[in-house]
Amino acid sequence: MEEITQEREREREREREHVSDIKIQINQASQDSESESDNIAEQECIIDINDYEIPTEELDYGRYVDILNIFTIYHKTLYNKNKSANLFDGINYQEPSATNREIEKLYEEIYRYKMAQRDLANAETIDTKNRFINLYNPIEYKNKYLQKETDKLPEDYPFYIVNSGEQEYVSHNLITILDYISSTDWRNIAWSINQINEF
Repeated sequence: MEEITQEREREREREREHVSDIKIQINQASQDSESESDNIAEQECIIDINDYEIPTEELDYGRYVDILNIFTIYHKTLYNKNKSANLFDGINYQEPSATNREIEKLYEEIYRYKMAQRDLANAETIDTKNRFINLYNPIEYKNKYLQKETDKLPEDYPFYIVNSGEQEYVSHNLITILDYISSTDWRNIAWSINQINEF
């Protein structure tokens, strides 16, 4: 009987050692995990953008965001809106079809751009193809399309002058202008967009 008791005692001792080993392993794993978390946090703080190649689609998305931001600034300036206003101000979110003036204007400009692209594909001459969608130097535009005294700006298409830095261009399409401004250092230069009726 004494042998059985001693055997049980040894078995319990082995179990205690085993449990103790498990506790040590858990503590070590926990410390390793904390150390690894610290290393990950340190690594995440050091990012060199030059080490990464940004996919083209990400750059395109960034350009679209810039276009929306430029449009918002243009619209706020045009309609004397509060500087903190955004593209979605005044929308009743409870109404699925709700909109606001700014989004309606943006939709109208995108629609004009798409129609100009469609017309561009169906146009008979290159001059007609380019006139309503491209940017022009003002003198070039006048020489090309307004040479005669009877030549006038088409009434169906708005006409804009854009100044950005030292450059001045004209176009019939606001989206083309927004795209052009987004390709500049627009956050750090003075720029303006003005719609005119006569040129």
